[in-house]
Amino acid sequence: MILLEGERLEDIGSGLKIIQNKEYYRFSEDSVLLVHFIGFHPGDSILDLGTGSGIIPLLLIQRENNLKITGIEIQKELAYMAQRSIEYNNFEKSISIIQGDLRDSARLFGNKKWDRVVTNPPYFRVNEGRVSPKENIAIARHEIKCTLEEIIETASSLLKAQGSFYIVHRYDRLLEILLLCRKNGLFPTREQPISAQVKKSPHLILVECRKT
Repeated sequence: MILLEGERLEDIGSGLKIIQNKEYYRFSEDSVLLVHFIGFHPGDSILDLGTGSGIIPLLLIQRENNLKITGIEIQKELAYMAQRSIEYNNFEKSISIIQGDLRDSARLFGNKKWDRVVTNPPYFRVNEGRVSPKENIAIARHEIKCTLEEIIETASSLLKAQGSFYIVHRYDRLLEILLLCRKNGLFPTREQPISAQVKKSPHLILVECRKT
């Protein structure tokens, strides 16, 4: 496999490696926390909305190799990185990467449904905080290509009945997440606040919802 300019292979444990690029948004601990929060059974189908460089599918396969995982990513360069990481680790039979807009899921996936839908989405609204001058990083951090509401609507539409939705996000947007989930037929079953230090206020929240 040939690495492109700015790319390198990073070890993520158990002999697995992922392609990362210093010019693009790199995966963070948030994705790792989300993967260990996700509940599943061997043989489950899992969809990762906004898969980036493919870290969540790879870490899920690291936990359980009997899964069928699909990752969708709107940015072509990141989707290409993810696909090559999957191929490097020989997981083409277990993980598929789709380059496309999750808001176009009806055309991309038809009537297909998943047992679990997971996401580590952009944390900031368009008018919040400093927007990176690098478009690819801005898209990863801010709701430029899709809003939180659109992500949750899409997740619900692609889940099987009694399927589960998992999200990691800023703690201060928890109420918004819960309201949007209920609006879309997703009912909270588990929450886990995350603090950077003991006795510090939570800065992240992990949420699990069940589709009725």
